[in-house]
This record gives sequence, C-alpha cells and structure tokens, in this order.
Amino acid sequence: MGSNEPRSRLQQALELVTGSLEDKKRWRTYKARVKALPENYRRRERERFTSAITRAAQHDRTQQ
Repeated sequence: MGSNEPRSRLQQALELVTGSLEDKKRWRTYKARVKALPENYRRRERERFTSAITRAAQHDRTQQ
C-alpha cells in the first residue's frame, strides 16, 4: 500500500482496536536498536525510558 492510497476498512478497524501499525513498527525498531547496544548503554536507555514514562504518567494525573 502506498502512502497516497487510502487505508482499507479492515486496516482502519484493526488500528482502532490495536493501535497504529506505524507506532508498532517504530516500537519494534526501537527495541531492536536498544537490544544491539552494549549492556551498560542498554541499562541507561531502560532508565531513561522508565523515567520518561513516569513523567508522562505524572503529567496525565495532574491534567485530570
């Protein structure tokens, strides 16, 4: 499917239930990239990611 073509109804329904397929592709690419890092870099990246998730969750709670 080209980027100019409209998404099929099936793909739209699937993404409605499971989330964006592009987001999933980016997540898999990110995980593979982190897995290829040396252990000390992997550990630091996990800490950075966990910290970002915690900040986002705190921000969401303050916005409610």
